Amino acid sequence: MTLVDDVKARSDIVQVISQYADLDTRSRTPKAPCPFHAERTASFVVFPETGTWRCFGACSTGGDVISFVMKKENLEFSDALKQLADQVLSTGKETVRTAVSRFIRPTKSPPHTSPLCCILLKEPRPGPIWKGAGSTQRQRNGAALA
Repeated sequence: MTLVDDVKARSDIVQVISQYADLDTRSRTPKAPCPFHAERTASFVVFPETGTWRCFGACSTGGDVISFVMKKENLEFSDALKQLADQVLSTGKETVRTAVSRFIRPTKSPPHTSPLCCILLKEPRPGPIWKGAGSTQRQRNGAALA
């Protein structure tokens, strides 16, 4: 399981969207007026079983909990993931950095060279260490190993 999957699994999509919209949770699929455009009817539907949402109104968009936070807060993927990870992990003793380190396999290269870690921590990837860490010449050239 990747960090993104872990954050999605731990995030309650109904609880996150309830912070931005007044969801009617009486039915199996909570509904509300879409938080992205002005309307009076409930065309915004949350599907808790699949962890997705969809607007059947004017914007006709949908997605998961991360895409909702990205769209509502006008954030990039990495910033939305950090915000959700902080919410999810704030109840425990883990921080985002320790959660990231759990999902990165130890290698000979420094831990901040992982692409996911570079996205989350907004650190540039080192050039030579990143390209050659633990790979053979055939892997670097893109040839498949037998």
